[in-house]
Amino acid sequence: MFGVVLIMLISIVKIVPKLIETNENKENALSELNKIRNQEAGLLLQIDSLSSEAGKERALREKFRVTKDGEGLIVIIDDRDKTDLTENTDSKSKIRSFYNKIFNN
Repeated sequence: MFGVVLIMLISIVKIVPKLIETNENKENALSELNKIRNQEAGLLLQIDSLSSEAGKERALREKFRVTKDGEGLIVIIDDRDKTDLTENTDSKSKIRSFYNKIFNN
């Protein structure tokens, strides 16, 4: 009787890690499935949008930057890169000023 209980206990100890891994794999698979379903919904919206003439025209205008006769195109350039450069320069000059005060006095 003790031998049977011991064998069952050993079997349970071997099965528990596999059960935990299986549950983790299940959660990962469900998460991936939800991500794919969300992606599918977005693609279906894009397909629906491209089904109309207005949707096709909008997609062509955005992708290839084309205009109709008599229309113009305005391109707005973002100045964030310049801002980042000036911020780095300001911080470097502050550090240099700090070191100059320490070592020149």
